[in-house]
Amino acid sequence: MKDISEKIERDKSTVTTLVDKLVNLGYVTKQKDLKDSRIILVSLTDKGKQLKSDFEEISKELMATVYKGIKEEEKEQLIKTLKKIKNNF
Repeated sequence: MKDISEKIERDKSTVTTLVDKLVNLGYVTKQKDLKDSRIILVSLTDKGKQLKSDFEEISKELMATVYKGIKEEEKEQLIKTLKKIKNNF
């Protein structure tokens, strides 16, 4: 859960709640790591994998909307600036 929470920048308890909901809906499974029982492995189920193309399409459409009318070099500069702002926190 720690890796996921760091990747999506959310509190570990929030991620745990979200993953538990996804488990209950049948989209992911959770199991303890055989080498380290403190580690929880989260895996997509077949049901979860079936949503991949839908999420990719939604993401593509969202990015097209967000960056509409913005040149590639402007986009790159925006990303660099936002990373600097984030690092200031």
